[in-house]
Amino acid sequence: MGKDSYSELRRHVEKIRVVDTHEHLPPETERVNEEVDVLATFYQYYASADLMSAGMPEEEFVKIWDTSMSL
Repeated sequence: MGKDSYSELRRHVEKIRVVDTHEHLPPETERVNEEVDVLATFYQYYASADLMSAGMPEEEFVKIWDTSMSL
């Protein structure tokens, strides 16, 4: 990809207000009937892999599922 193409694509991507991480979440009707930890729920699949791929240290990454920690 040429520098101009990359720059143009990046300008378009930066305009996107919402990023779909394509998580496989339970239906809302099930979720509201359970006690849910927001980080553990929303970082179960693709988003967690994204964090690791982006360089998040493993010792920080495992904190996502530590429900004893305050948000």
